[in-house]
Amino acid sequence: MHPTTASSQQIAPQAAGHALLVQADKLGCRTLVETAVFAEADTLVLRLRAYPLLPQLGDAGSVVGLRIGTPSFVTQREVPAAALLRIRPELLAAQMAAEYVQGDSQRERR
Repeated sequence: MHPTTASSQQIAPQAAGHALLVQADKLGCRTLVETAVFAEADTLVLRLRAYPLLPQLGDAGSVVGLRIGTPSFVTQREVPAAALLRIRPELLAAQMAAEYVQGDSQRERR
């Protein structure tokens, strides 16, 4: 596993995304895991998505890099503002990650 981060606040997000895919290709990565935390009305939303990294074909049909496929796993928690003081974000994050790892190991057995 090679954790790499790319902030959505970067000056050139398309360039950062391309650089991330180039690095993933060099490292032999097969999956991109995205995390997001945002507020929606009076709710905090925590989301984890995993995408397969698929071959990007060039004009001659040869592999020229990677592209991001449709999500193979999504989990999300919506925490009402009233509950924010009672939750432990690190436990929610660990639970969501465990769901992904458990699902990933089950997918590999098939």
